[in-house]
Amino acid sequence: MSYIQQIIDYIRQAQAIASQHGFKNILQPGLVKEMIIADILGHEVHRTKHDADAYDPADPSRQFEYLSCLQGGTFQIDRLLKKSANKRAKSLERITRNATIYCVLFDKQCPLEHFLFR
Repeated sequence: MSYIQQIIDYIRQAQAIASQHGFKNILQPGLVKEMIIADILGHEVHRTKHDADAYDPADPSRQFEYLSCLQGGTFQIDRLLKKSANKRAKSLERITRNATIYCVLFDKQCPLEHFLFR
């Protein structure tokens, strides 16, 4: 078995486990990093892309946003719309709905290693 086949096999195994817990696509951008951060902080990861990144399992109304980047990068909140008052309010809600916003820096040389900031 080639190394590529091994990697694909492990990803398939990971997806099978994730599917059992409601995650339809572990290759969705940012999801693996969100899982890493949530595991460290004792949070639960939201299953849908349009919610906050995670929530407190003891109080699901407490939501959290995770901003991450590789060393040397910048933390960014995207899609802050300003054209109409309604769209601006919805954009700002993506920030204000969170109990905490965490900034996490991942090691450039070993991207599964992290440094947590709050």
